[in-house]
Amino acid sequence: MSYNKNKKIFYISDFSLPNMSAYTIHVLKMCDAFSESYYDVSLLLPHIRKGYKLKKIQTDYLLKSSFKILGFFESKIKRGLPALLLFSYKLFILLKKYKKPHLIISRSIIPALFLSIFGKKLVLEIHTEMKGVTKFLFSILRYFHFFNRIKFILINKNLNKKLKLRNRDFIVLDDCVDCRDFKHNKKKMNSCVYTGSFVKGKGIETIISIASKLPEVNFILYGNIKTLSENLYKNIVKQKNIILNDFIPYNRITKILPKNKILLMPYEKKVGVLINNLDVSDYISPLKLFDYLASGSIIIASRKKAYSHILKHNFNCFLTQSNNIQEWVKTVEKVLSIPPYTQRIQKNSIQTALKYSWLKRVEKIIKFKKRI
Repeated sequence: MSYNKNKKIFYISDFSLPNMSAYTIHVLKMCDAFSESYYDVSLLLPHIRKGYKLKKIQTDYLLKSSFKILGFFESKIKRGLPALLLFSYKLFILLKKYKKPHLIISRSIIPALFLSIFGKKLVLEIHTEMKGVTKFLFSILRYFHFFNRIKFILINKNLNKKLKLRNRDFIVLDDCVDCRDFKHNKKKMNSCVYTGSFVKGKGIETIISIASKLPEVNFILYGNIKTLSENLYKNIVKQKNIILNDFIPYNRITKILPKNKILLMPYEKKVGVLINNLDVSDYISPLKLFDYLASGSIIIASRKKAYSHILKHNFNCFLTQSNNIQEWVKTVEKVLSIPPYTQRIQKNSIQTALKYSWLKRVEKIIKFKKRI
């Protein structure tokens, strides 16, 4: 790429480092891609643990380039409204000193709204609908036309059914993956792997049911054990062929996925997140979906319209009905029997992943920003 090599980008997020969430991976990979595309990038976040240096971050998240990371608080903060407003104020004080041309991109809604009130133009990326105070503030700013200063990136086109933005004000971009992070294994273990959140709707109950009917197959789970309900935890522990693991660094995930034959994405009809009473099933674009594709293993996933433009049954994956346990069991058995066409599906999976690179995502954002 040969875009403006001296262009400054401020990228705002409200997580603290270290953090192994998909949100964190997304932001770090985006900053990395902008930096690799010859932009001067500064990631602005509430807090970074003392001693957690860029070199270690690059290793943990498989970053290819270098960028600045600035934390504003001495310790980790809760992501409540008072802390976010204070964070927003600190951001404003920093940014108003910077007079040279620059681009502001935010993954945090409250700071984006705050900065727009005080005259800053920016791009806000939104992955979920809004609730509570955030939704109220969003509505107020729309009414007073502050949205003239904000352009939007939406993770899925269905989000605009909730936000009702004008077509010229937003672009839709799925999550992505860096295929360079994955080395493909021809010999794979006859295991089923799940990575990600354990919150309601992600299908952990489905995995327990499948595992109970396939006692000779190992099911390996990676995620934040703290998000498991007590009942789910007890049921997992009872199932001898389920191996439960806590979160691990992203650089280990990219090694684990290609070693296992089957990767599971058993979303239920309603898909939850860590925000209470929020169903994201209509507009999910899971980061792990793209990791799964890039790994070259076989994906078995629930049928969902939200990602039907990416996952194609019998082309780059196998799709099943989320609540049909017998169909899940039969599909796992079919894949483990190694039919010849699974190699074609694995190849198509990798080819699909190549279409969704972070570098291509950056190109689309820059083109979008240039036309507005």
